[in-house]
Amino acid sequence: MGKTTKIAKQDASVSYTGNWGGLAGGNEVQLEDAGNVSNGSGTFGVATRQLADGSGAGAVGLIEGTDYNNDSRLDTTGGSDVDIYDDSASGSFATGKVLRIVEDGVNVANTSTGLGLQVYAKDLTTLISPPSTQVYVDPARGKFVLPRPNYYAKCTDWTNAITSPEIGQATKVNGGGGEYTTDIKFGNGIWGSFASTNLYTKINLSDNFSSFNTGTISLWYKHIQSNSSVDLKFADASQCRARVWSYILDRYKALNLSDIGGTNTGTIMDNTNIPAVGTVNHIYMVWDTSNNLTGGKSVRVFLNGTEILSTTDASLVPTGLFVIIYSVDGATSAGLSNIKTWNHVVTEDPSWEYNSGTGREDALHTIYGSANGYKPVLDSSSDPDSGVGYYYIASTTTPASLDETDASGASAKWNI
Repeated sequence: MGKTTKIAKQDASVSYTGNWGGLAGGNEVQLEDAGNVSNGSGTFGVATRQLADGSGAGAVGLIEGTDYNNDSRLDTTGGSDVDIYDDSASGSFATGKVLRIVEDGVNVANTSTGLGLQVYAKDLTTLISPPSTQVYVDPARGKFVLPRPNYYAKCTDWTNAITSPEIGQATKVNGGGGEYTTDIKFGNGIWGSFASTNLYTKINLSDNFSSFNTGTISLWYKHIQSNSSVDLKFADASQCRARVWSYILDRYKALNLSDIGGTNTGTIMDNTNIPAVGTVNHIYMVWDTSNNLTGGKSVRVFLNGTEILSTTDASLVPTGLFVIIYSVDGATSAGLSNIKTWNHVVTEDPSWEYNSGTGREDALHTIYGSANGYKPVLDSSSDPDSGVGYYYIASTTTPASLDETDASGASAKWNI
């Protein structure tokens, strides 16, 4: 809608026939580096600009509920969807289109050579990670988020893992363990130390998921001492977990699916090829409750790039996601680093994260490709250039003014 400016006192002898000057208007940015890029998110402009419906004096900022609808698409029409997204990579915008996002030189909506993402409007007051097929845009706040983990913590310390992770949120229950910091992987790591049996520290990642039907988790761990376990659990219960247990007498790995969906499917155990105490190892787990994984499986667990546990159990009904460091028998300790989760199956091949043991600390998703370290390119470092294009309302520090002509033909300027 337009802006109305009132003049305090009007003279009947004055005819206001001139032009306004100094008012804000719409500006066009065809392509520039995305602003404030961080772990797959960014802004339109470094100053985070509200997007507009065009350029010039008549342009206005986009309004949710009028120009677009949250949780609906911006790149097609029908229902509550609107088609205001430009699918080219550069140049002037097509008629009626007001924004674009270009990654590694290709528009993110390009289905042949780009990411092929659907563009959805979303309230990003708090950043939300989209599924692998979508990009979220908040036109009112000038923000966007590309596919990425829904939780990611480098684990520089316990505060980072719980209170201020790189992405997402977590809570923690300390069941009697001491909490410390050490180098597990990439120079970072958190570890729990326990003085006796059945003590634990539990990290709850459940709040990052709206549904637990599909997902992926990747992390690095180390049994600092024997008699410790690292558990990945689908419920806040004693059962239904994937466990890597380093025990002084009988080290093993297990996938225990008891009590999931009311069906006792028993425990799958294997005590071969367990990494030695003190070594750093990678765990990667994917799950799909509809059994859409390779071989009709519902869960696959990989240790250092090799599948060690799996099941075709069809009664899998996860109700949460927890990572637990646990003392199995007596005093012990174990540590974690670089924990990431996704709300979908990224890929059943863990090599993109494991990377032959070297790992990739800040990889976000396979869709971005190995050449870019599995991270998006959103600036002019690519060839052709990448970034964002958009219209925005330009602010001004110049007072608004109105040229006026009175009945005698004399002219003057009113400053507002």
